[in-house]
Amino acid sequence: MRSAPRLKKGNHVVARQVRHASGVCVRGDGNTVQPGKKLCNECRIRDSDRQKHEYVNLKHLVIDGYGGCCKCCGETISTFLTVDHIHNDGAKERNQANYSLLNLYRRIILEDFPPEYRLLCFNCNCGRAKNGGICPHTEETK
Repeated sequence: MRSAPRLKKGNHVVARQVRHASGVCVRGDGNTVQPGKKLCNECRIRDSDRQKHEYVNLKHLVIDGYGGCCKCCGETISTFLTVDHIHNDGAKERNQANYSLLNLYRRIILEDFPPEYRLLCFNCNCGRAKNGGICPHTEETK
């Protein structure tokens, strides 16, 4: 295990830069990193696990905030439920910098579940996309 040079306390930015240049984890645990990476495998796994838990928790908050079921067919199994962009502008949003589902869920919660989104199951969402904005379930009921 390589040790990073000691720096004055409080200068975290410089310390991280020095650790990165020295080939050790920027978090300061002294573990070596793979070339081109800033974090050791232990920190990367910990971050990945944290993000998975955060994703699941935020998704459930969004599902609950939008009523817990598909607005078209009534599906309630959370694995099937997705956020639908009512105005079909999801591609535009996905092309923005810093887009991720985590950030989308965070923003939806912060904006108190804005009406330009709704909950659809994956089948209704895809059916709507392939059918000119109209879910095939809707056509069946006519």
